Amino acid sequence: MKNRFLLMAGPRVYADFQNLDDENRLRLVCAGTRRDLERQQIQSREGLALTLYTDDADDAGQPDELLADGIVQYNEQEKC
Repeated sequence: MKNRFLLMAGPRVYADFQNLDDENRLRLVCAGTRRDLERQQIQSREGLALTLYTDDADDAGQPDELLADGIVQYNEQEKC
């Protein structure tokens, strides 16, 4: 078993880690993100702390989620 240190910034919300803007920020617009926000009754707002996750696998093919703590920022140029 691996030892892991995890700082949970806020509610866990799915994010597509491949969907980045020009500043390498995650766009929180995919169906999984919207589903998690709705299910947890979270209103997305500027400054909201979230723990973002996406499905992944380790070298042996075992589930190994990617996690990132983040703060919501509105992208005026992309309107998201």
